[in-house]
Amino acid sequence: MFNRPAIVLNSLQQAIQLEMEEHRDKHENLQPQTDSEDVSRAADLLEREVFTHPSLHPMLDAMLEMVLVLNDQRRVVYANRAFVDSIGADGKEELLGRRVGELLDCVHALESPEGCGGAEACITCGANLANLKALRGRSDRRECRILRCRDFDALDLLVNVTPIQVEGRNMLFCAFTDISEQKRRQALERTFFHDVLNTAGVVAGYTRLMTAVDAEKARPFAAKSYAATETLIDEIKAQRELCSAERGELEVHPTEIDSLELLRTLSEAWAQHEVARNRSIDIDLDHSESVIFTSDLVLLRRVLANMIKNALEATPEDGVVTLTCLRVGGTVEFTVHNPTSMPRTVALQIFKRSFSTKGKGHGLGTYSMKMISERYLSGKVTFNSSTGNGTVFRARYPVAWSVLDEHLEPLAKRSNTSA
Repeated sequence: MFNRPAIVLNSLQQAIQLEMEEHRDKHENLQPQTDSEDVSRAADLLEREVFTHPSLHPMLDAMLEMVLVLNDQRRVVYANRAFVDSIGADGKEELLGRRVGELLDCVHALESPEGCGGAEACITCGANLANLKALRGRSDRRECRILRCRDFDALDLLVNVTPIQVEGRNMLFCAFTDISEQKRRQALERTFFHDVLNTAGVVAGYTRLMTAVDAEKARPFAAKSYAATETLIDEIKAQRELCSAERGELEVHPTEIDSLELLRTLSEAWAQHEVARNRSIDIDLDHSESVIFTSDLVLLRRVLANMIKNALEATPEDGVVTLTCLRVGGTVEFTVHNPTSMPRTVALQIFKRSFSTKGKGHGLGTYSMKMISERYLSGKVTFNSSTGNGTVFRARYPVAWSVLDEHLEPLAKRSNTSA
């Protein structure tokens, strides 16, 4: 089946290129300008040399895709209505001179003095890589995963960048398609077609064994079947909680919690899990203490369980996952350590919604534990990873529930990918 919007978009790109070729020889190349002068001059050039046809502006504004034209410094010189509306701007003028990450509120956009494209995390950004390739004269299409500062929102985009020239100047025609819902659907399908189906198969297997033996011999199978059923229900609840959390509809129920007792419960539960086979979980009591604090026990268990599961999956056979909890000022900090280090390119993307080292359709574990912690529990989730020291994830939460509301927004805005 033909992708009609893509056909229209390609036609528009070709039309723009033809318009520019007709005018290419009319004027001399521009001399270097300051950023603001360059943006203004490039925008004027587009209007004078490209958008001379009266239908181009309305056609681009009618597109569902978000469209930008960038100069050779990757700064916006044109934006269509879809892009303006997507970021809640009042008009196109507000976007001129800014870069894509700044407009989309990317958490990394202001990490470097150079702005968007200058941070270490930008070396894995699909939009940045596509723009750089296009500046070398080659069109490119990539997926781009963005974590946004406000409310730790996640955005998945398909970015299509085409190099163009206006009066000898290199520019980029960029089209963005929001594929966030597609990624959410893929994750949901994976959960129900893979994880839930596998667990249901375990339940069915034990049930068959129970029917093949007498009542006394069936008891162990009944216990394992019950445990698998509990896992099945938990997997379904986890997906429901994530969907509710992303819609801003997750209900939080505070209760008093003993940090050390919580770690013991989780350690015992995960020690029986298949992923822990030939691996051990140890609570470092020399660096742990019992901290009584208030939070949502169900959500907190979900976050820490994800940390422990990920650590077990990363740990080689006969390896040890180490847990700690202790009070740090007015907060309680949990840590989960495994002996394996991450490649830097993985570490830079670990909290992005659809990124995973496990294959297509994975990638919700680290994203969900950070999003739930920072959006709903006023927490902060960070990590360190290095060769020789392995990887340690940290989750820190206020001891007193009464301080949650005043800390929630600042913590969310300060969230980073590493400690």
